[in-house]
Amino acid sequence: MKFFIAKVNLEEFDNQGFKKLRPISIAYKSSKFMLPIRLGMTNAEKEQDLIVYLLSPKGRVQLTNYRTVEIPSGEEVPAFVENEFADFYQATFETVYERENKQVAVLEYTWNMGKCDPCSADPLSEEELKQAGVFWLDDEYWSNYDSDSYWSKDEDVFLTRLHIRYTRNKFPEDLLFEPTFGDRDFQGRYIIRRPYTGNSTCEDSVEKVEKYKERLAERREKEAETLANLTKWNINEIRAEIAKNK
Repeated sequence: MKFFIAKVNLEEFDNQGFKKLRPISIAYKSSKFMLPIRLGMTNAEKEQDLIVYLLSPKGRVQLTNYRTVEIPSGEEVPAFVENEFADFYQATFETVYERENKQVAVLEYTWNMGKCDPCSADPLSEEELKQAGVFWLDDEYWSNYDSDSYWSKDEDVFLTRLHIRYTRNKFPEDLLFEPTFGDRDFQGRYIIRRPYTGNSTCEDSVEKVEKYKERLAERREKEAETLANLTKWNINEIRAEIAKNK
């Protein structure tokens, strides 16, 4: 088992204006597909947050000793969420975390890197993939690699992202993984539908506009209820925010 002990100069950290510590990178070969977390709990009094990116030749990676649940996805939310997305997503994650008794890994993203819909980020370059540990592709593959046509290729790289929040009493074991052949793509994504604000030119526009307004009010109420369920935010405050942003 390999682990790091780091001594941090907090005064220098503050002087440099950093917000987070720079990551420490290590590479090694092992027959055990696992990630030790118990050692990090030795002096941890509060919950620890961990984001794990797993790359595999085929299919998503899953935990064998803890359950994995998907982050809610595909829900329609009010337009104001766009400007408060960080708070919204944090609250959504915490809702799932609490609901599952704080004993699960939350799947946020799993995708074949040869395609995307919609694309959440630019494709990784050859060097980035190699640095991330993609060692199973040979020199012939890289000689034909073209990031410009990336999305049309059938890549032999599958990315899984897990978000884990753990404590001493809820995660008594280190994380054990296994690759699978499950190739169903998934990502947490949310839908914003903006209301029509232009002028109507229909002959019977008055009646149609009134019906549209009724449907719009119903849709906004449903979006408010969805947001409240996802985040546990106060629904009356959500309704007020929707009204303010009409």
